[in-house]
Amino acid sequence: MTETDVVVLGSGAAGLAAALTAAVRGAAVTVLEGSPLFGGTSAVSGGGMWLPGNTLDPSWTDSLAGAKVYLQRLGMGLVSEAVIDRFLAESGQIPDFFAANSPLTFTADIGRPDYHAPWEGSSLTSRTVFPTPYELPRLGALEPLVRRPGPGGILPIQHSEEQELAASDDPDAINK
Repeated sequence: MTETDVVVLGSGAAGLAAALTAAVRGAAVTVLEGSPLFGGTSAVSGGGMWLPGNTLDPSWTDSLAGAKVYLQRLGMGLVSEAVIDRFLAESGQIPDFFAANSPLTFTADIGRPDYHAPWEGSSLTSRTVFPTPYELPRLGALEPLVRRPGPGGILPIQHSEEQELAASDDPDAINK
């Protein structure tokens, strides 16, 4: 029988982030995965995270007050102010935590707007971060067990590319 302090269900980004956080704080962690592969939705979505207050774009300073207004509208009154405040206090530190405690690093997607760019408090850049490419062969025997994205999907685009696409009748306009 294995002794553990924390059991995490699922090996997606949220589960593995929780497992890493618990392990860094000294807990013995067990991750249980029902699939034969590691990785959840983030494995097929690109792993982007919306992290207001991150410091990955040195030429940009976020407005957490603006992000709060944006989140309050997005939450439609269903999310408590305490939860929003805690998220805003912690979210910008996530890339630094991963960099300090794992081989994973992130970059800001400069030019990617918030999903609802016209809303008050939104930003036209740098709140969305993506993991930098990781050399899967470093995982050794575990490499074939990592879920890979399937064919199709939409690549991340910048705000200027989104505007080009919206102004065009050609759905492949940004790929030319």
